[in-house]
Amino acid sequence: MPCNLESFFDYINKRGIEQLKAFSTFEEDFEFKTQGEVLTQLKTLSTFHKRSMGYDGYIVQKLNNNIGKIFENFKVDVKRFRRDLKIIENKDSSELNKVEEVFKIHGKEYLNRAEKVISTIEEYDYYKLILRSMRRNEISLYNCGMDNLRSAYIVTTPLNLGRKYEDDNSLYRYFRGNYLEFAQKESLLQNTTEFIQVVNLDRCAYNLVEVDCYYLLNYLRKKQCDYDYKFLVNAFCYFEGLDENSEKFILSLLSYPVDFMRWVHRYREQRKKWSVEKYADKFNKIIEKEVKSLI
Repeated sequence: MPCNLESFFDYINKRGIEQLKAFSTFEEDFEFKTQGEVLTQLKTLSTFHKRSMGYDGYIVQKLNNNIGKIFENFKVDVKRFRRDLKIIENKDSSELNKVEEVFKIHGKEYLNRAEKVISTIEEYDYYKLILRSMRRNEISLYNCGMDNLRSAYIVTTPLNLGRKYEDDNSLYRYFRGNYLEFAQKESLLQNTTEFIQVVNLDRCAYNLVEVDCYYLLNYLRKKQCDYDYKFLVNAFCYFEGLDENSEKFILSLLSYPVDFMRWVHRYREQRKKWSVEKYADKFNKIIEKEVKSLI
């Protein structure tokens, strides 16, 4: 039987996941303004996971299998950076360029932080998480923001809510976000079904569900959003029915100095044709904005 990506869309659609071309921008600006909104999004993300996991058809030939890739990439980066620092340590101070001077001052601190992440993940049965993910055919969405994922509610009620929608003498309307409180007050939830709306599924992959929580919260941490991330991770694991090992795994991922290590790689490979001074300035800006470890 030939591979058929359409069968995956059929699979999730039957389980209450609807793909749209876009969300209406007049409804919101897609930015999180409160911790409560983040919590709601994590709950929506968990619902997406529960409804999308388990598909064992021919999707495997279309979706990437990214299970374990983040952690393995972290380990490779740490090994290479450890080697870089040894080379720098054997140089005389007069031989160091501007980037190497930054590494000389801050490199050991970042290496220690990255190594702690690796050891913590290994300590909390990481490979059992992988086995669970493979057994359940878990799927990661990757783009978990409000511009790509949301909960919606289809309401069937005889009430006229100010706008007339007629279909077989029933009124249908979508409720989500701040509309939900109104629906509750109007006692509409007894006639309400929640479903998930998503825009882009292109980066869906087989992966641990924990990784999506990391993607979302890491995005917010990089934007310097002042939330209780340990609480949010704990809540996500509660929604997903996951244990302490998953919680420690996510907190460890969030503690990894991903921006610094990414730019170490870019500098090593000379991905950008920048001067040494410009690279050094980039590293100093990253160090200035670095968030605290959660482990």
